[in-house]
Amino acid sequence: MGEPRGERPPISAPRADVDALTPPSGGFVSPVTAAELRREKARARDIRASAWWKRRLGRERCGYCGQPTPARELTMDHRVPLVRGGRSVRSNLVPACRQCNAAKKYLLPVEWAAYLARLGDEADRIS
Repeated sequence: MGEPRGERPPISAPRADVDALTPPSGGFVSPVTAAELRREKARARDIRASAWWKRRLGRERCGYCGQPTPARELTMDHRVPLVRGGRSVRSNLVPACRQCNAAKKYLLPVEWAAYLARLGDEADRIS
């Protein structure tokens, strides 16, 4: 049922058919200032201490892969990353296992979905 825990393959170099979903070759320009980034990280710390976040962790499931994961092993991930203009608000936060959070990095939701689709396509070709 999918990749074994902890063995998610790295994000490969973009292919020609997904160029619209990847940052420009020179990287992306951050629309966020250092002061805004500090402010959003402080908001995330406040939310991490809230009852709402603790209830989210209490479900003990990764918001991306859906795997049961102990609450202490879940991390806070921003669906739209802070460096790409995301904010620390409830609608942009999801508990994620370390493997998904590390694999997602700075990807936007549409880019993450394309990455997962590529993994599915590659798995179908292998089997």
